[in-house]
Amino acid sequence: MGKHVVVATTAACWYVGIIAINADYAFTVTNAFIHGVPYLTLVYLYARAASRSGITARMLGDSG
Repeated sequence: MGKHVVVATTAACWYVGIIAINADYAFTVTNAFIHGVPYLTLVYLYARAASRSGITARMLGDSG
């Protein structure tokens, strides 16, 4: 099911941004949104899990 959602959102993004609106900027914005939201969700969930398990930045390799 996930693969079908990815293909459908990609097709919708392409259609709306390039065919319907006919603007590269609209395509770029919709494409960034489609890819950015899942990425930020994964980063948030990873950071939340890491904080619950007591993983520190130093353990992850941050020499800061």
